[in-house]
Amino acid sequence: MKKLSFMFTIMLALFVAVSCSSTTETNDDDKTNSASKDSLAEKTDEKETPKVEAEKFEVFYKKFVADKEFQLSRVNFPIKGQYVEEDVNQKWTKENWVHLKEIETIDTVEFKVTVEEKPEEVYHSIILPNSGFSINYRFNLVDGKWFIVEKNESNF
Repeated sequence: MKKLSFMFTIMLALFVAVSCSSTTETNDDDKTNSASKDSLAEKTDEKETPKVEAEKFEVFYKKFVADKEFQLSRVNFPIKGQYVEEDVNQKWTKENWVHLKEIETIDTVEFKVTVEEKPEEVYHSIILPNSGFSINYRFNLVDGKWFIVEKNESNF
């Protein structure tokens, strides 16, 4: 009887030991599976929201001043600003929009030209001193693309 009791105790101990090691392996597998799922979820999130590389201002601007249709496509009317002359004060519309020329072609001896560039905003100013003539443009980067968002022109 003692032998039987001893055998039963050994078998019970082996059973418990095997059960514990199985549980540990299952827990490790669960951890591995959980980590894999988390990693997969992160990769899926990355694929769902790809980062769009922002358009370079120089590339945009060359096309903007060269192509009238492209220029109009990058103006979301109505924009801030206006055209002001002695008896005229009008907001910019697609119908009265004047195609912008390249700022680098402006005579800097006669005109005062200012260009301020920030990562998501570019400002251009052209002034003819002592004349009442000035033009100011502001471009903003919107969803990775450049748009003109403000144009003020005065001619007195």
